[in-house]
Amino acid sequence: MKYLKKYDDLDFYISVNEKVNISEYKNIIKKIKDDIGSNLYFISTFGMAVPALYPVIEKLAINEMPSINKEQIVLLAICAISIILKESKEDIKKLKSKIKEEGISSLLEYVTDSIENIVYIFQKIAKYFGKTLVGLTDMLSYVALCVPFTIVLIDIINNFGMTFAQLSDVISNPTGLAIATGVGIVTITLKQLITLIIKKLIRRKNK
Repeated sequence: MKYLKKYDDLDFYISVNEKVNISEYKNIIKKIKDDIGSNLYFISTFGMAVPALYPVIEKLAINEMPSINKEQIVLLAICAISIILKESKEDIKKLKSKIKEEGISSLLEYVTDSIENIVYIFQKIAKYFGKTLVGLTDMLSYVALCVPFTIVLIDIINNFGMTFAQLSDVISNPTGLAIATGVGIVTITLKQLITLIIKKLIRRKNK
């Protein structure tokens, strides 16, 4: 992983922060934590990696439901991560209650599945670079690859206008997924998606 810039590189932090607008999520996160009365340890434990996931979920969510707002997206993502990491049942109950109040309970399963799909893709990418990782915790711990990976994934989701269901189909369908784009119908398979991500990650090193 020598070609990847380090998390503590100031220029890298600034470019990432601008790319995914991580700073604008801070107030939302604080409000949610205050509302449920919990610190949600994983948010501070994994530092920048968790906020880097929010824009990925945001892109998928907006393509699925254009009317959804940023606070709802973060709420869904935090709850989904809490479920995957088996956080406090009481915290999860409170988060689910807030989600129900917002009328977006139907999206929680999509977000949870999508994060697990993202982890699956990340594991394939990490393996290419010689790292064997298992689960969301490993992904969030490996900031040097996780953050660039999310930036690249945001671009791909944006370019294809991909939804939660379509991301799932790319992974589960051996023949790939046909997506309508500005240049016509494009079929993308999991192998092609992984190859595209790797090429974009390598291209970043030359910038």
